[in-house]
Amino acid sequence: MLMDRLRTRTPTREQLAANRYLGWLAPFFGHPKLWHWSRRGVALGVAIGVFFGLLIPIAQIPLSAAAAVVLRANVPATAANSP
Repeated sequence: MLMDRLRTRTPTREQLAANRYLGWLAPFFGHPKLWHWSRRGVALGVAIGVFFGLLIPIAQIPLSAAAAVVLRANVPATAANSP
């Protein structure tokens, strides 16, 4: 029930690839580990999202998504946690 609610509220691969600020990351979004809901990936994604959300006042989501791709974290959790 909780996982279903999380999956409906997080952005999909297509939504992130269609975003005009994240379009340059679309070729890297194909890796399955970036979308797998594992404990390590989600925790790292949340940490990256919070870090960039508090540190950088502009372009938080593109920078946090790029960091998630590099660190192989969960991209939806990262994008959802960046304000």
